[in-house]
Amino acid sequence: MSELKRWREVASHCERIAASNVKFDGCFVGDLSSKNPFPGVSVAQHLRADYFGNTTEDELKGAKMTLDRKCAGEALLRLPNAMMPYYFRSLRLNERYHVAEACMRKLEKHIHERTRATGNPELVHSQFKWVAAERQKLQLTSAEREAGDNMFANGEYEKAAVKYSQVLLIDSDGIQNCAGGRLHAILHCNRAACLMQLKRYRDGIKECTAALRIYPRYLKALSRRARCNSRLEQNREAERDFKHWLEIVKTSRNSKSHIHLGDCIFDDPHTKSAKEIEDIESELKDLLEAKARAEEEDRARKSRNDYQEQSKKYHSERFRYSSSEDANRRRENFYSSQNSSRRWDSFNDRTNRSRQGKKSPHKKSPNKSKRDEYGYKSQNNVQSNDHYSVLGINRKASAEEIKKAYKKMALKYHPDKNKDDPSSAENFHRVKDAYDILKDPGERRIYDSKMRRRAY
Repeated sequence: MSELKRWREVASHCERIAASNVKFDGCFVGDLSSKNPFPGVSVAQHLRADYFGNTTEDELKGAKMTLDRKCAGEALLRLPNAMMPYYFRSLRLNERYHVAEACMRKLEKHIHERTRATGNPELVHSQFKWVAAERQKLQLTSAEREAGDNMFANGEYEKAAVKYSQVLLIDSDGIQNCAGGRLHAILHCNRAACLMQLKRYRDGIKECTAALRIYPRYLKALSRRARCNSRLEQNREAERDFKHWLEIVKTSRNSKSHIHLGDCIFDDPHTKSAKEIEDIESELKDLLEAKARAEEEDRARKSRNDYQEQSKKYHSERFRYSSSEDANRRRENFYSSQNSSRRWDSFNDRTNRSRQGKKSPHKKSPNKSKRDEYGYKSQNNVQSNDHYSVLGINRKASAEEIKKAYKKMALKYHPDKNKDDPSSAENFHRVKDAYDILKDPGERRIYDSKMRRRAY
């Protein structure tokens, strides 16, 4: 049972007991006066036994479910002493302040009359020792609540939130969230409004949740929690609250019978205007559009991350040099790119020609060839191992330039046009291999990286 329902049931139960006890008024005369369960209580003038109707159906058709100030004062005196403080507290927690004030005056008058009639004030006051504390709580609750509302109206949101917290602590003996009732649900929702103005949306969500724990159909708390979630870009939670709000209102509007539940129930769905419903639907639509955009961005980001991970994995597998197999492959590639057939690890045909004054076979010729921007010599013939030289283009050539150069060289060395030249087929294959590497951006980057390492 929710806190709101619990305290509403307390008030309703107490008032029913009092109304049912009215039928005994005036029935005790003579020697039966000692059996009167309400000694010193005058006959009820306003409260009647049929005040709430005869059946439950009468209530559903609109019979009053709460007592007014005059009847509530007479009802309080017809309750057992143990139930009086609970009834009085339930009136205050349901914000029936005027009724509670009337009951307090009626009870204080009764205490004064009983004290004068019995001549034993200690006995009477021991039975009603809770009255002073409840009187103080009533005055403090009303005053502090009004002060908090004024602070909120003046834009003092932080002070208003503190004031509402003080009202919440009146019934908790220093422990928050232990009382409940309509009063505490509204106070939590008011604190959420203050925190939203202070941009403290996470704290606002907690306050709205506390209000909904007391009254699950509290529409204002639902809409405020949805807006807090929306500000934090928690779109799924905000969507759930907006849809729940619309579901409650539309279900109540489509219901054929309107049940009158009295003053204990607040924020009735039937009181919501068409403009309020339209505003909530508009907010929900904007939220769903923002949610769709966010999901699209997440998918794009995930796709980019996957591509980067695959690229890193590809390069790490392509250029790992830890195994001996990779080392052998690099060594063979190095020798195949050299003009000389002499291997550094070959000891065949070793001579002391350098000591006999002969020229080194690797001595550079006087005509030094220029080096390109990567630091190695450029070769401008088809027999070169450099793909750029094979196509006769610069290393910074664009994709369009590479394509044009390939078409030109392919026409030049095509075997059908060079039937008399036996090397045309080999040259044509070299041109095609060079184009296959350079036309692909990824393969071209890998090739350029390999050539730079070879040069240095």
